[in-house]
Amino acid sequence: MGIVKSGSAVNTLISTAKSNMEKLTATDAIVFWGDTKDVSHNNSHEGLKHLINFVQSNSHTNIIIMCVPHRYYLANCSCINKPLNM
Repeated sequence: MGIVKSGSAVNTLISTAKSNMEKLTATDAIVFWGDTKDVSHNNSHEGLKHLINFVQSNSHTNIIIMCVPHRYYLANCSCINKPLNM
């Protein structure tokens, strides 16, 4: 099963998939690949908070988190192309 919500924030992606997560087991895997929506609005910490809560509430299955893709049409100094400092 896959869910694609182009242009959505992290919390929207998580809430959309929430009902399907309960059915997963330790032999299943979730691949979570968010977009730059949260980063581009300087909301990276908010998106990260939602992502951490998602991982903690779904410890019954495997979760693979992909990095936000590099945007080659933006300058390297853009906040979207910089890694998150925690």
